[in-house]
Amino acid sequence: MMKQYHPKKIPSTPGVYSFYDSKKVKIYVGKAVNLRSRLRSYFGELIPGTKTKALMKRAAKLTWQETGSEIEALILESQLIKKYKPFYNISLRDDKQYAYVVFTDEEFPKIFVTHQPQHATDQTVGPFTSSTELRSVLKMFRKLFPFCTCLASRDPAKRDRQKHNRLCLNAHLNKCMGICCLKDKTQIPNYKQITKAYLKNIETIKDVLSGKREVFFRQFPNIFKNIKVLREIAGREQALLELQKIFNLPTIPMRIEGYDISNIQGTNATGSMVVFENGQPNKNEYRKFKIRAPASPDDTRMLNEMLTRRFNHQEWPTPNLLLIDGGKGQLNATRSVISNFQFSIFKQIPILSIAKGKQEIFSTTLDEPIPLSKLPPPVQHLLLHIDAEAHRFAINYYRKLHRRILRL
Repeated sequence: MMKQYHPKKIPSTPGVYSFYDSKKVKIYVGKAVNLRSRLRSYFGELIPGTKTKALMKRAAKLTWQETGSEIEALILESQLIKKYKPFYNISLRDDKQYAYVVFTDEEFPKIFVTHQPQHATDQTVGPFTSSTELRSVLKMFRKLFPFCTCLASRDPAKRDRQKHNRLCLNAHLNKCMGICCLKDKTQIPNYKQITKAYLKNIETIKDVLSGKREVFFRQFPNIFKNIKVLREIAGREQALLELQKIFNLPTIPMRIEGYDISNIQGTNATGSMVVFENGQPNKNEYRKFKIRAPASPDDTRMLNEMLTRRFNHQEWPTPNLLLIDGGKGQLNATRSVISNFQFSIFKQIPILSIAKGKQEIFSTTLDEPIPLSKLPPPVQHLLLHIDAEAHRFAINYYRKLHRRILRL
């Protein structure tokens, strides 16, 4: 049995640890956000689980390796398990299968997380002990190296039927390169260059998850900060400036409030208010409204109620711009509500509305609507993001109320 290790000798950093038997064979590999805290549990009086006790009875040596982040620990653990196949990494699973990242073999490879890689032509990276952490890593990588997630089916024939006539919302939000899910590829300028960039993104993700780019990974926190944060800040500022110029707004819209209504024939009607500050969602400022008026499929009336209740909260910050889900009717309804308030500052708030089908934008500052397709991409992305957030927040609240009624 292995001797006791003093906790002070173990670093309080992310890393990977390995147990060896008396023959110096690696018998277990684990990862930890805090090595000292995690390894302390193995040497305490209460060791959880009979299999862990069996491991500690057989273990003769312990080593650890610090990593720069939790993500690096996850990837290093995967490499070591794949290379050494430690005995207790199998027996300690409690019949749970490891997760793998699958890269499909096709013109525009897709990325899936699965517990059962089956297709011989696909390339897999793994195993990973935590599918939850793995999905979080892929979500973060996607911000740096966009790849398509629209066509979720593993069946290529089904994916062909799921293709779009226009760019998807994720492409508008710079989360997808918008190249693989379009029926008509001629819509895409610089098709060959974008195709090459897409394949390079896939290869980079594959290499990083496989641990082949150690230099890149050691620099990853700085790269992530420099590219993601600086690019997003510059993009947000440009979008807000262009939005002000196109719609003749009196000020740069540093606080934008988006509104939407969710209901089925007026029942369980809910409303949502989302807030974007400096071009970014501020979820602490989100508000939801349960519509109090009698059930009726009248979205305009519900919008009136929600806006009236919102602007009765004079203690809430005043927005620089309102974005309403709906057409000209919703725009006029919003303007009517605001005009009833005595505060002149409310009456000066410009209003935009996204018409049905998201084809054009109406505005209180312009005489004619502007087709969404005519707006610069940064402005399109921002408005669609706000509208999508308002819809998501409203429908989530509606579903919560609906489920509550079904349980009664």
